[in-house]
Amino acid sequence: MRSFVDQFHSPWVGTHFDTGNVMPYGYPEDWILTLGQRIERIHFKDCKLSTLTEPGRTVDLLQGDVKWKAGMAALVKIGYNGSISPEIGHDPSQPGQLNQISRRWIKLLSKEDAFGHRANPGPGLIDSIPACAARSYLI
Repeated sequence: MRSFVDQFHSPWVGTHFDTGNVMPYGYPEDWILTLGQRIERIHFKDCKLSTLTEPGRTVDLLQGDVKWKAGMAALVKIGYNGSISPEIGHDPSQPGQLNQISRRWIKLLSKEDAFGHRANPGPGLIDSIPACAARSYLI
């Protein structure tokens, strides 16, 4: 993918990276470090990888196999300051879904780990980029 983007020699060509979509091909943190400044936007999505008994599938944030702490560290390392949007499905049978997603979203973007503990060492993504650049969208 890096070579594909680079062949255009244009600041107008970049990637819209999706953490869940790359899981069958490698870990998001590796892709983030490989693509670096070519990443223009990011979808956060979680994924359960295939096993012998079940196929891979998209799952709720923090419920799958994405290594969020490593992915966030990679974003900090490349100096990412673009937008991030969670890619989620709407489930009308779960009236508290948006509240649950919001809590998980805050955990992903803060110094807390997925279990509510202070992550250490190092900053969270929100702490590492200017406030005006820290854009996220719930869509």
